[in-house]
Amino acid sequence: KLANMMDRTAHGLTFDKCTLSPEQLRNAYSSQPPGSGLVLDEAEIAAGNRDAMTLTNKALREVMSIARVEEKYLVVNAPIKGFIDKDILKLADVWIAMERRGLGLVHHLKWEPYTERLYTEKKQRIELDDIEAGSDLKKVYNKLTREKKRHIGGEEGQKFIPQSDHQDALE
Repeated sequence: KLANMMDRTAHGLTFDKCTLSPEQLRNAYSSQPPGSGLVLDEAEIAAGNRDAMTLTNKALREVMSIARVEEKYLVVNAPIKGFIDKDILKLADVWIAMERRGLGLVHHLKWEPYTERLYTEKKQRIELDDIEAGSDLKKVYNKLTREKKRHIGGEEGQKFIPQSDHQDALE
């Protein structure tokens, strides 16, 4: 919902602007019009702090660094700020710590360059209503939910084998 509010294009947040994959996000950065709101959901899966030197994280850092000229707005969702690669976090301007569903505490992120300390200045609270049922935005949300379920079931991603495939291999 936040990315949709930030999106300044005629179509708002669409399927093509939301993904679980940093590679697809990179494609969205290059293909979506200026002013787009983009979402990398469950970022800890593919752009986590333990993957700092992977090509995926390097590509994501590159996009976040140079694509600012396109005036695109990226919302990265993760359960805990510490799960995100530190270099990617350095490129972020705002962190919203969700206190409960629909209520978050907004922090401005500022890095002190000499000690490389992150300051998380509390600014305000933000409250968002639930996404309206039947809306285009709800369809986008439902698509991401289906992608997550496929990922959990082993249909997506590269680290899981579906239970049925595993059972076939065992037999």
